Amino acid sequence: MAPAVLVQSFGQSKFSEMDLQRLEDSLVTNKDHTGGLPSYEFHSPSSIQFWPHLPQKFSEYIMVASCEGELMAAGYAVPFAHDEGLPSGWDEVLKKAFADQISGVKTTAMSMLFVQVSPSHQRKGLSQLLLEAFKAKARAAALRMFVPCRPMLKHRFPTVPIEEYCEWTAEDGQIF
Repeated sequence: MAPAVLVQSFGQSKFSEMDLQRLEDSLVTNKDHTGGLPSYEFHSPSSIQFWPHLPQKFSEYIMVASCEGELMAAGYAVPFAHDEGLPSGWDEVLKKAFADQISGVKTTAMSMLFVQVSPSHQRKGLSQLLLEAFKAKARAAALRMFVPCRPMLKHRFPTVPIEEYCEWTAEDGQIF
């Protein structure tokens, strides 16, 4: 019988910020960008300003998957006060989450940022396990959950505007 995968918040885990950084580094250096974000995502002004503080400020919104002491995957989300509109993207949701946390406003929603899976543990259902953990967290806290999705091949076409890219279809008519 295979050992069980443990999914818990970063705040409850024994892992350190260095463990999270090693996982991120293994993915950012992955030339195909599978399992994580392309490195340019970490170079926006908001990423530079806020990303390093996520483990201290939102440790309960980082979920980790491990087995026998090995960090296999991590998922990141942030809580925010949802009003009529939504933050326009990654940068805006980070700004809003940190502003809401500082002001003490009641959070009513949670936005996923991304899930990263170690290259050696991809295609084992870990993303799904983390997504289920986030759904359970949102239900338990009565938060509305948003899960924005990044087009997986967009990094191959950096000069194409996202609006145009999202209209592309494959030869069979399926979404590109």
